[in-house]
Amino acid sequence: MLSPRVRPYLFKWAVMSAVALLAMHVQVTTRFLSVTPGVYWFLAKKGFAEAERERLFARKQKSAAGHEKKTRTFWRRGVTTYSTSFFLLGALLFPTFYPWT
Repeated sequence: MLSPRVRPYLFKWAVMSAVALLAMHVQVTTRFLSVTPGVYWFLAKKGFAEAERERLFARKQKSAAGHEKKTRTFWRRGVTTYSTSFFLLGALLFPTFYPWT
């Protein structure tokens, strides 16, 4: 169930998505929808859930020396790689007037 405080943001995102789908170019759409907090809330929730799962797994898998095994999940690695590459490509292509979104 959604919190009443979150509903206006999701409604705004739904309206923005409909307008973008019907009337905007892909490059404008990505910029337009990137200002919505719902996308970032979803990624943060996924990241915290993965971190909690890793922490519980590490407690169970402690070695004899007391070191925890650190595992990086596919989801976290994918989001980090995508965000970093998007930032680096944008920093490289934006000043040279190439489209990058």
